[in-house]
Amino acid sequence: MAGLVADEMVARGNFEMAIRLYDIAGNLNLALKYTSILLAQVVQQRPAEGTLRARLSLEVRRFSTQLTAAGSSDIEPKVHVIFTLLRDLLKFFDDYHDGKHCAALKQLEGIPNIIPNTTKDVDVCLSTVKQLSGDIVKVIPDVMVAAMDLVLIQYKQAKSGAPGGAAQMQQLDELRERAKAITNMSATMPYCPTNQRLLQIELQMQ
Repeated sequence: MAGLVADEMVARGNFEMAIRLYDIAGNLNLALKYTSILLAQVVQQRPAEGTLRARLSLEVRRFSTQLTAAGSSDIEPKVHVIFTLLRDLLKFFDDYHDGKHCAALKQLEGIPNIIPNTTKDVDVCLSTVKQLSGDIVKVIPDVMVAAMDLVLIQYKQAKSGAPGGAAQMQQLDELRERAKAITNMSATMPYCPTNQRLLQIELQMQ
């Protein structure tokens, strides 16, 4: 019964209620699917109490626990991949907005082939992004801006430190390379709204 009502909620566009009903009905696959659809719209936002993002964060944690306990055998592979990616990006943006830069970088580095570290990685990352759904692709420009901002913070910290000779120069070169890779990726993505902003940040590292 709960599943049928959930289907009706989906038809009416009330995905948030549908998620709860699918969960009650024991249909974790559809609960994850519609959680991901909603989360893709708000994952990049700054955390705030009482928002859709805050409510979805609670659902994500609960569903993650269910997945760990029950496994993913009943979950469509695509649904599982998208949910996992958005869950990881949710944590990334939580850390980023909270000023936990090292934690945010570590979280982002744990997501394979989304943001390039060098210009050689751009094609692989673009290939990965092209396989994602349109809802997720729309989030990638915000991920790139946050990643570029973190690179700039690292660059300024490295440059403001005591002169370190060759080691310091190598670190600065690696950070400039990563910034260039992110800019190149954005330039290759169609209709990327953050190209100009990324280029402006990169220029601060010249």
